[in-house]
Amino acid sequence: MIFFPSFPKVKMESWLNYYPMTFTLIFLNLFFYMVLKEPAKEEVNALPKKMQYEQLLKQHGESELFMLQTARFYLEWKKIDLNTKSESELMNLFRTAISSQSFESALKTWQSEIDSAGFLIWRKNYNQLRIEAQMSPFRIFGLSHEKTRSLSWFTYQFLQYDAMHVVMNLVPLIFFAAYVESVVGAALLGFIYILGGVAGGWAYLHFGADNSLPLVGASASVTALIGFAATASAKRRIPFITVVHFMGWLLQSLGINTSQTKRWTEDIYFSPYWIFICFLLSDISVLLSTPSNWSDPVSHVAHVGGGVMGIFLGLAYRVIQNKSLFTRSKTST
Repeated sequence: MIFFPSFPKVKMESWLNYYPMTFTLIFLNLFFYMVLKEPAKEEVNALPKKMQYEQLLKQHGESELFMLQTARFYLEWKKIDLNTKSESELMNLFRTAISSQSFESALKTWQSEIDSAGFLIWRKNYNQLRIEAQMSPFRIFGLSHEKTRSLSWFTYQFLQYDAMHVVMNLVPLIFFAAYVESVVGAALLGFIYILGGVAGGWAYLHFGADNSLPLVGASASVTALIGFAATASAKRRIPFITVVHFMGWLLQSLGINTSQTKRWTEDIYFSPYWIFICFLLSDISVLLSTPSNWSDPVSHVAHVGGGVMGIFLGLAYRVIQNKSLFTRSKTST
């Protein structure tokens, strides 16, 4: 179910004047993506995406075999029985192996006892991949344990891995940034976005201590906006749109303009607490259910860090606005 805060009713040609910071954030995300995305022939995107690695591995005449070898050597190093893992589990563990700082450090001295000859060939290819990956813009501008310079805390918030990553982050950004900007204005929207991203980066570095992958993406910043939207107006009913609205708009654009389609395009008012259920709790549940020895290509811990910061800022905003945290205000229309 698509579920987002509704835009305030203003003419489309006035949106740029009404949401200047929202459009600025969208532009920066698209600009960084277009400028820093990898050339098609040299796509060596940052670590954890399987398909991104396959493109690079095929340049070395390797792909699935290399991934399985990586997972098996990782399990041998961890002293875990290889026979207890299926092939699909080994493929998933490949991401965990290549993102482990301790495993990377151990490879300087560790030697496989099961396949010593194959290990030497594999380690040569593994080291070559590491060298080539360092040239990725995600390694240069992303946030990682290796690169925590001041600029990285900001640049990582505007980088996206691929087109799908852009869509997944920009769709909620458009709706929640517009809503937050309509409540607190452009300056505070930018502040919440940046501070939420910093909080997400801090959570990633402190609670993913063994993860060597660079953190990139607007997810933590967007989650901060979601947390702020859920708490800054928590005692009011606010307008939302769902997938039904999009169906109504589509039908009307096709000339099907009936009383039913008109009803479908009307806002639905209910409590912002639903934002917690539909957006924030999913990250927490995934984070708690993911095995500790598995790597997840989505940094849910960064999402939670950004969300907590957004919730804190939302509560602070209500206090500053002299709104009681315990009494319900009048219904907003």
